[in-house]
Amino acid sequence: MSVILRAPNTDLLIRGKPKTILASSLAVGGTSATVEAYAGFADNDYLLFGNPGDEKTEILQVNDAAIDLTVTIGAAVYLHPAGTPVYLIA
Repeated sequence: MSVILRAPNTDLLIRGKPKTILASSLAVGGTSATVEAYAGFADNDYLLFGNPGDEKTEILQVNDAAIDLTVTIGAAVYLHPAGTPVYLIA
């Protein structure tokens, strides 16, 4: 008999947190993310680009959260195309 182990803790990072979508691609090394809707991100928050468990999902810190739809972040390691979900994480 086999047993499947599941780790639901990744879902806890984003459950009930604000979410938006990238309006344009975030290039490798990019430090500016344009999103479709203002999600209340603040300086020093951490954002999850992608979906938990996906191979190229990454966490980046907000350096400057402007009130408009552009957020300055740490340099991205992976390419994130337009339409990628962006979550505020705990």
